[in-house]
Amino acid sequence: MKQFESFKTLKYEFGDVKPDDVLSFEFEYVGDLKNYHYHAEACGSCTSARFDKDEKKLKGTFRIANAGGPYEDDVTKIHKGITVYFDPDEPEFIADPETSRRKRNLKKRSIVLLLKATVIKS
Repeated sequence: MKQFESFKTLKYEFGDVKPDDVLSFEFEYVGDLKNYHYHAEACGSCTSARFDKDEKKLKGTFRIANAGGPYEDDVTKIHKGITVYFDPDEPEFIADPETSRRKRNLKKRSIVLLLKATVIKS
């Protein structure tokens, strides 16, 4: 079995933020670059990320206003994920031989990086 690829940290906690904050983050990849395939943000509206191969870092921005607002409560906890896929030679999905339906390929390794913040209403 292949060694699991990873990042130095799997979670980025911003702490208390304002509803209109735009925050920056970066996750440092500690695996072999040949195994990194691609990433997908759970929400393309609030989170954008780009993998810098030279620095081996996934860098991006987290737009709090687009992450589920309007924030009517005084305090709202939010979290978003970025799924990183490895193994470029493995497809993400395969056909189920019994049903001919698409199913997740369990040989395609992935990991979810988590962004967390507590929105404090102004």
